Amino acid sequence: MEFLGRPVEATHATCVDEALAALVQGPEYAVAFIDVVMETDDAGLVLVSKIREAGHSALRIVLRTGQPGYAPELDVIATYDINDYRLKSELDRRRLLSTLTTSLRSYHQVRRLEDTLRGLEVIVDTSDSLVQTPGLGRFAEGVLAQIAELISVPLSGVVAIAAHRDDPWSAARLEEFVVTHEVGRFKDTLGMNVRELTIPSVNRLELRRGHVGVYGGVIGLVFSARPDHDVVVYLEPMEMPSMEKLALLEVYAQRIAMGFENVALLNRLDMLAYLDPALRIPNENAFLDGLRHLLEERVDVGVGILVVEDLDTIASAFGPMRAQQLLSEQHIRLQERVPELMLAARVADHQLAFAYVGQAPSSETLESLLRTESTIESTRLPVTSTIAMVRADPEVRSANELLRYARATILHSKSRARGKISWFERGIIDGLERRGRLQVALYNALLTRVDLAVHVQPKVDIVAKKVVGGEALARWTLNGQPVSPADFIPVAEACGLTHSIQEHVVEVVGRWARLRRADGHPPMPIAVNLAMRDIQGQDFADRLLRLVHDNDLGPDEISFEVTESGVMHDPSRTRTELGALVGAGFKLAIDDFGTGYSSLAQLDRLPFDTLKIDRAFIQPLEASNAQRSIAAAAIAIARGLGLKVVAEGIETEAQHNALLFLGCHECQGYLYGRPVPIEEFQDVCNDWRLNLAS
Repeated sequence: MEFLGRPVEATHATCVDEALAALVQGPEYAVAFIDVVMETDDAGLVLVSKIREAGHSALRIVLRTGQPGYAPELDVIATYDINDYRLKSELDRRRLLSTLTTSLRSYHQVRRLEDTLRGLEVIVDTSDSLVQTPGLGRFAEGVLAQIAELISVPLSGVVAIAAHRDDPWSAARLEEFVVTHEVGRFKDTLGMNVRELTIPSVNRLELRRGHVGVYGGVIGLVFSARPDHDVVVYLEPMEMPSMEKLALLEVYAQRIAMGFENVALLNRLDMLAYLDPALRIPNENAFLDGLRHLLEERVDVGVGILVVEDLDTIASAFGPMRAQQLLSEQHIRLQERVPELMLAARVADHQLAFAYVGQAPSSETLESLLRTESTIESTRLPVTSTIAMVRADPEVRSANELLRYARATILHSKSRARGKISWFERGIIDGLERRGRLQVALYNALLTRVDLAVHVQPKVDIVAKKVVGGEALARWTLNGQPVSPADFIPVAEACGLTHSIQEHVVEVVGRWARLRRADGHPPMPIAVNLAMRDIQGQDFADRLLRLVHDNDLGPDEISFEVTESGVMHDPSRTRTELGALVGAGFKLAIDDFGTGYSSLAQLDRLPFDTLKIDRAFIQPLEASNAQRSIAAAAIAIARGLGLKVVAEGIETEAQHNALLFLGCHECQGYLYGRPVPIEEFQDVCNDWRLNLAS
């Protein structure tokens, strides 16, 4: 008898032990016909249990019994793992062959399922470890070994590897693949080109990454690896594997391909995590990682930060690529000029961090990096940098702390040492920490409005000898102690809280004006300072006019002041926003005149009606030098532009007399009155007298 083209052989055993010995020693058995009664009445049932306990799960078992009911069919089938139950009287030749054929077919299907399951287990267990195998040689060896195990067919084959290309692999590029591992008839082909091998129909194989190609008895697989190489596998099996085995091979190829894609993605993510994508140099993660290793090995480690100034301006004028070029050139200069350099990386848009060991770079070396040149579009462009330096010490051994202290030093240098070299001092961190605490406390104070007050300093007409207005000034008390405006106003400007302060001041001025009105007093204008950051904001004038209207304030009750230096930040935008305020009837004064960088042409175009002379030009005034003073020139400029003049910072009678002589009649200063809480300002207006010694 034959089944699926293969002969069927039979083995006989007369007892349980003989049957078990045959299963262990003989070939793989497919079907067992077992009598219930052998050496004992239930020996057959015992044999069934022992066969299954021995792990022969695929073996098909047909139980035979001589007498109906001797081994009840339903009970036996429910209790024992048998596949068929027959009475001996049923098994004539036709029924016997039918039962045997059915059992063989069932065994064949079970074995196919088991092979598939085992193949899938091999794929799962081995493909992940194969993808992680270091070295392409070991990888190639593992591929052939696993494929041989998977398809269970003796084979010859090669694994060939080529440098990875971006375009899909094709047969036209076969000459690029070099054999790295071989087996079977391909022995001694290591290092040969694939085209030199006698592989039938190799050009007819249709190969795609992650798939299996079959043609003329040759099997081919291709996938990307590591992720910069392509791998091709050619197999010549002794006999073509079954469709199930080929399907498993396809799953294997897809899993390997997917594994390498994941590895490539992880490598890419790892690279991005430690590489600046624009300059292709180490980034902050890489710098901190390298710095940690340095600090573990050495004690004499220092860190610096180099900031290329005006990089945003260069990017706007010449494009971002040119700005990146400048930063890249500075990175190269660092590497060339600092022999102690161990690390250099980009840690922010304009910042390069570097680490060194031993003695710090010389002053001459660092200064050579402060002033450099770059050629952009055939133009030599001067490049200015600022450098901050900090050294590790017993108290500072953390990479993050060193970088933070260097950044703090750069931040501290912005207004004090731009274009210079600064060394870290502990006071820098103390100042920044205090600034941070002030920011949090100021934010909370603006939420509650409890510790914020408004004081007013009088403006007086020194000819009419009366108060004609005032300047509103924000005051803040923290934990019962006053905080200087010189401390909290810059904090407010830096973190965008000036709008909230301005809103609070306008509301307080509005309440005071309503009370004054209710008491029958004529309107008195109170000047409120505007922050340039707010003026540059979206819809500034509209928001301010709504705020003024909501607080029932008119142009004769509130006016506004803007510093000269702020005005020049964006004259066009400033002119538009302030013009809207003037159009609504409100007065504008330019404050601190003479300390900024405005041109007379810009002043003529901006919508101011008042010019306030800064106290710096008032302090040296006296009768003898009044006519030759800058204050006199400023008064003349104001008159020429048709502006009213206010002098501020008057503290002495000599200054008062000089201004009276120069014709500046509206003044402000301690000589006439210090700022007082706005609730007391009405009393100042009622009782004010000009008290001079003479």
